[in-house]
Amino acid sequence: MHVILRALHEYVDVSMLLPLALAQVRFEVAEQLVTDANLAMIELEQQTGHHPYIAPYTPLVLEDTNIDFIHLTKELNSTSTQVGITQFRLEALLLHLTSIEDELSASTLPIQASHLKQHTHFMRSQIQNMLLRINHLNRKAQNQLSVVYNLMAQRDSQLNIQIASDSRDMAIAAKADLKANLQVAQDSKNIAAAAKSDSAAMRTVAAAAKRDSSDMKSIAFVTLAFLPGTFIAAMFAMPLFNWQAASGEPIVTARFAIYWAVALPLTFGVLGTWMLLMRKKKREARDDGEEFDQQARSMSGDLEKMVKRREGDGSNGRWTVDDQAMGAPWCSQGVLN
Repeated sequence: MHVILRALHEYVDVSMLLPLALAQVRFEVAEQLVTDANLAMIELEQQTGHHPYIAPYTPLVLEDTNIDFIHLTKELNSTSTQVGITQFRLEALLLHLTSIEDELSASTLPIQASHLKQHTHFMRSQIQNMLLRINHLNRKAQNQLSVVYNLMAQRDSQLNIQIASDSRDMAIAAKADLKANLQVAQDSKNIAAAAKSDSAAMRTVAAAAKRDSSDMKSIAFVTLAFLPGTFIAAMFAMPLFNWQAASGEPIVTARFAIYWAVALPLTFGVLGTWMLLMRKKKREARDDGEEFDQQARSMSGDLEKMVKRREGDGSNGRWTVDDQAMGAPWCSQGVLN
């Protein structure tokens, strides 16, 4: 302001000097605002990647940037609004310069007024040039808004394509899981059928064992029924008894003690041997039971491994030859393909 007044000190007697100086200040402020808006627009163009300042031109790649479209849209709208306000002020300044020129035409100092009118004409040309720049900035702002909206649409389209691809993959995985579950259900059915067959066979074996047990009970009962009489008959038939002894003579001979001396140790020896054999059989049965339990746990672990491997290696839920070799007894019942 002081620089302008010093430059125009020879025109101090002209009445429109102060309004003209104020108009000059308003123009310089508007010029600075337009310059700042132009710099902001250049920065926004660089962020979107759509600008003519870099050669060769490289478009923006959505996957390689973290561009904030909301911030860009806000800055573009703010810049466009600021440029619009500046345009309004410059147009108002043109009207102000027109009124100043009218007053200068009626001035009583024609030489000074003529010089000031030349200055107002120069300022008017600068304002018109500034308005052209503002129109250019408005078009650039509109173009950048279109670019941002197009980039947002492209990103949304890519996201929709990715979602569709993920949905398709999920559907394929769900279909594969369903097929595997159906195969597992079929395997379970085959296992149940095999278990049912084994149960029927076990019932047949149990029935046969029950009949054998009944026969053995019958034989044991008959043996026990005749055993006392047989024992007594065999014992009395031994020459250890003198059934022809005269009255007063002993019926039992002196050699009867020899029978007990031989029979009792032999009996205890047989009973002891029998008890040892029974104890040995019980121990062997217990060992066999533990071995059977261990084999059952091993088969159960192998079955779990085969199921996990079948679900993990993409074999569509079917048993393989390796599974049969690992000990799956139901593989031969229609499960192995």
